[in-house]
Amino acid sequence: MAGIKILVIFEHGLCIRTFSDAYFGLIAIFKTTYMKPTIYLILLLVAFSCANNSSQKNSVFIDVSKDVLTPRNYIIPKAEKPLNIDGLADEAAWDGAEFSQAFIDIEGDKTPTYETRMKMLWDDDFLYVFGKMEEPHVWGNLRQRDTIIFYNNDFEVFIDPDGSTYTYGEIEINVLNTVWDLLLDKPYRLGGIPVFHWNLDELKSAIHIDGTLNNPNDIDEGWSIEIAIPMKALVELKGQRSSLPEEGEQWKMGFSRVNWQFDVKDGKYD
Repeated sequence: MAGIKILVIFEHGLCIRTFSDAYFGLIAIFKTTYMKPTIYLILLLVAFSCANNSSQKNSVFIDVSKDVLTPRNYIIPKAEKPLNIDGLADEAAWDGAEFSQAFIDIEGDKTPTYETRMKMLWDDDFLYVFGKMEEPHVWGNLRQRDTIIFYNNDFEVFIDPDGSTYTYGEIEINVLNTVWDLLLDKPYRLGGIPVFHWNLDELKSAIHIDGTLNNPNDIDEGWSIEIAIPMKALVELKGQRSSLPEEGEQWKMGFSRVNWQFDVKDGKYD
């Protein structure tokens, strides 16, 4: 399996061939009411004009329709009450949130081996994210907060509330529920430096494993993750517009699931 790393919300970094990444980028649209969400369409319109009839005769028309990418969108329903963060999506509120489409391979031209989907809710205090991952071998060994979590299989969230691709948050969590939360002032390719001390002290997260942890002698179904990201820290990333989301407000977001190849030595994952 091949993949790309380092991944940030709107760029690809170095290509290495030791693991695979499943990726999902979207425009998140907030609903402030509790009714079933309306479907929004985001359209990219390109217009060409000519100064006069003679210039039209000399115009060259190029079909770029296959090269124009319309970002996916996801409507985030508002939860009526706080959620219990336990790694499961078995509360009634989650029934009102639709699962995303399956994540795609970060290289874009093939389907990942194991399926990954996510769904979201929000309230005035938290943005809730639930991720569900197929995984026949659930393993992890990184336990120190703010270590580089993508050296393990992990689930990653990238949040850019003002859509500028500058000053966005990144959260990575492995199956041991070890958190790496950091801030990027700008993309890596433009010299961005991770800010490790951007700590979300009020963040809540939990893992549910459908199988066994760190046991290479059996086959697991996979694992799921439930995250409550403090809304206060996210709206601060909006700069001067530091307020709770309004109806129809749009944020740029990206999601990634890292899945490493592994060997088994002496009955342990290596």
